[in-house]
Amino acid sequence: MRLIVSALFSLLFFFFQNSMGQSASNEELLIKAKKDVAQLCSNEFAGRGYQQEGHIKAAHFIQQRFKDLGLKPIPGKENETNPYFQPFSFTINKIDSAEVLVNGKRLIPGVEYIVFPGCGGKSVKGKVSDAGYGFAREYTAASGSAVVIHEGLPPKYERKKELKEKYGPFKSDMQKIGVAANLNAPGVILLKNKLTASFAAMPVEIPVIEVLADKWPKKAKLIDIQVFRGIEKINSQNVIGYIPGSRLPDSVIVVSAHYDHLGKLGTAIFRGANDNASGISMMLSMAEYFSKAENRPECSMVFIGFGGEETGLIGSRYYVEKNPVFSLERIRFLLNLDLMGNGDEGITAVAGLDFPVLFDLLKSINENQKAIPAVNGRNNASNSDHYFFVEKGVRGMFIYTLGGPKHYHDVFDTPENLVFSKYIEIRQLLLLFLIEIGRMP
Repeated sequence: MRLIVSALFSLLFFFFQNSMGQSASNEELLIKAKKDVAQLCSNEFAGRGYQQEGHIKAAHFIQQRFKDLGLKPIPGKENETNPYFQPFSFTINKIDSAEVLVNGKRLIPGVEYIVFPGCGGKSVKGKVSDAGYGFAREYTAASGSAVVIHEGLPPKYERKKELKEKYGPFKSDMQKIGVAANLNAPGVILLKNKLTASFAAMPVEIPVIEVLADKWPKKAKLIDIQVFRGIEKINSQNVIGYIPGSRLPDSVIVVSAHYDHLGKLGTAIFRGANDNASGISMMLSMAEYFSKAENRPECSMVFIGFGGEETGLIGSRYYVEKNPVFSLERIRFLLNLDLMGNGDEGITAVAGLDFPVLFDLLKSINENQKAIPAVNGRNNASNSDHYFFVEKGVRGMFIYTLGGPKHYHDVFDTPENLVFSKYIEIRQLLLLFLIEIGRMP
């Protein structure tokens, strides 16, 4: 039986390669992917966040690409100004910029510091004191001062199991900030080994910044922090286009990727090349493949660029819970793409272990084609836009690549730092996978 399956995959791959050869070479595909990533990461898109309408510009970019490829817009919206847009709104603690001076020296945003996503207040100026690892007893010398708090637990606590278990609940940033606020600290500086930006819906009461530990002066005495922030309602959108199936138009396969990222902090731009311009480029490349007459799918193919992923999977949750344009019952499979820019160590399929038959199919195709070193599996997790679909019973997986540079949610996730080492192989593997799923009963 395994030999028959292998032979079928080989035959499928033969025809697949022929159709690929008629449309674009691997070199051309990579050029297109890199061009898409560069555009999405350009200054014009401002980190695809909520300054300078970055997220809206990215959504228009995807909509135009859908139009150019001949994808149909959302049913019933054909005559609207933005017929591919599915609007939704949410509220965030929007941080536009900040200025931080330590002992009179200005720190560099994005490189030496970021603003804590739940930062409250607007300014703090005055003395700064070291509060160790943020336990209440360490504030005795810090009265009236902004406090510096070190990340995690003291090394001796980490080394001893009983101490690690006892004090583990007190190691989180929010726990430490809460202690500082209760002891009337006017501001908090969290010392971090890596700067990883994110969003928050609501702020704490005081200004909080995160500084790289090795950039913090040992004899810091004075701090001056100015943060420009506020609670804002954001109007955003998912971008949806589809290709009707030739044989089973009411049966739907969804390919999705989120286009939003973290925007800007003053002059610092969080470009989000791997996360997730690379996923959008892969989704668009797949849409281009299926849009060609010779590759028209038997099932309908729906392509969704989700907004609001970085703010808590808001766009995908809205689709699932409020407005499933293509009903969940019609979706035979959802493939969500995130972090597609590398792959020299293979891929991981989140929720793959929840669907063992489909996961085995994916692994079998990879083994037959020797596309990538490994296909790893995990159970469903709320780490990308597949989550709410799978929770509602839709078969689906979230694929991300392994290996390559580790830049994530920082200013170093740029097109220049993407490897694209297995981009073509992963694209072919996933296209074969989707074609097989489309042919299943």
